[in-house]
Amino acid sequence: MISKKLKAIFAISIPVFIAHGLEEYFTGFYNIDGISRFVFSPFETMTIPQATFLLFQIMIWFVLIGSFLLITNEKWQLRFMIVPGLIYIFELHHI
Repeated sequence: MISKKLKAIFAISIPVFIAHGLEEYFTGFYNIDGISRFVFSPFETMTIPQATFLLFQIMIWFVLIGSFLLITNEKWQLRFMIVPGLIYIFELHHI
């Protein structure tokens, strides 16, 4: 079972992470970040509708897999919290 404290921290982190993503978008960080350019370079050869469709499909796949794991049992809930934790740690690279 996930503690109330962890739930509260995660709830607070969501708007902070959204604000961070918007800040990166509006400042054009995606144009200069080597990591994002590397990750998304396969999509550069696709048309915009094709790349958008594929990325949307991949996001849905991850949501479905994650949702299944979260409803399977409580152990997966805590394990799944490792994912945003790792993302938040990774985001520290450009502070």
